[in-house]
Amino acid sequence: MANYRLRIGQSLGYPLLAEAGSFSLSGQNATLNYAAAPSSDPYTWYPALDLSTIPFHVGSGVWGPQRPVVAPSAPTGTMTDVTVTNSAELQAQIFTPNRRITISGNIDGSLIFDSGDITDVDIIVPPGSRLGQPTFGSFGTPITVTRLRIRGPTVGTYSGGQVHQMDWSDFSTGSDFIVDGVALSGDAANCAFSRAPVSRVAVVNCIISSGCYAISSTSTDMVVAGCTILSGQNLSLQGTGDEEAYGWRMNRECQGYQIMFNCDDRSTPTRTTSSHARVRCHPNPGLDYVYISNNRFVERVENWLFICDAIFGTGTGIARGVWYQNNECITDGTGAQNTPKLYGGDTQYAYTQNNTFRSTGFLSDANIGLTGTVNGSAGKSGNTYGALPGTDPTWYAPGDPTTIDWTP
Repeated sequence: MANYRLRIGQSLGYPLLAEAGSFSLSGQNATLNYAAAPSSDPYTWYPALDLSTIPFHVGSGVWGPQRPVVAPSAPTGTMTDVTVTNSAELQAQIFTPNRRITISGNIDGSLIFDSGDITDVDIIVPPGSRLGQPTFGSFGTPITVTRLRIRGPTVGTYSGGQVHQMDWSDFSTGSDFIVDGVALSGDAANCAFSRAPVSRVAVVNCIISSGCYAISSTSTDMVVAGCTILSGQNLSLQGTGDEEAYGWRMNRECQGYQIMFNCDDRSTPTRTTSSHARVRCHPNPGLDYVYISNNRFVERVENWLFICDAIFGTGTGIARGVWYQNNECITDGTGAQNTPKLYGGDTQYAYTQNNTFRSTGFLSDANIGLTGTVNGSAGKSGNTYGALPGTDPTWYAPGDPTTIDWTP
């Protein structure tokens, strides 16, 4: 057991864990005894994400049971290296387990992988190469994917080429899917990353450039970390229904935890409408926790940052807990819809803490509508408010998505 001294009135930023032991009071100090979390618990595929700071990873609490964050496993076994130059060669290799496949040149077109299951496959997309429209499974033929990774040559850093319009069949299944260090792009009405109805998903160190949505997921236990995201670059479909430009839409099929950390997520500022929220969540029963921390959000069209609303996306559930904390939020309302939105009552416990708002719409905690059905507005604390900057800051690493062609 470890002893920690907590001054009366000091906030921990979230309620104490259920495992917490006894208190002893003496004067102005309280001694709290509990099993100490590790000082650092790095997430395997993005070590800057310290899992020991995530409440539901460390233990249970008022929000619900503990749900440890488990990183997806990389492909395992003795790998055979192959290089492919066209879709036929790729189709011939991807269904054989223990393949490390290097893409040479551009393999474009509609690549539907539904001839078998995929197990322990590592796909490397080098700089200058492109993998176009890979789809895992089809409507009539779903597949099972186990330990699939798509990456650049160097694990853990932005080092690869481009993957355009990645998609999955709704009916495919599996676990352990990693996208690491490549450029992801989506065209006028298609996402850069769509669905992935599998468990344990990581999208890390990527530059994401899209005409409409950037990410629209149906995954269980997903982490998006260290990515730069620009959505809504297509301007021709505004107002037609195909123009929505969410940064990350967590669809009602999402389960477990959903984590966004240290990303730079922006909408295209030249839009006049329908940029919508940077993150949108539609909880169904089984979606436990949403953790959005240490990101930068730039939304100069509609002032929309985050939505947690089940019915809005035909969901029927309530998330156990939502943490929206330590983010930098730059927002304006130049478009047709400009009411500031960081809202949602479809969570039991909501914590909006220690964010920095530089905005024309978010001027105080009164503009934050994210409330818990149990803790109400009590989870708002430590937020600061300032003037909207005249220009946007330089992009986070890995870099500016406008350098990626979203219409290859």
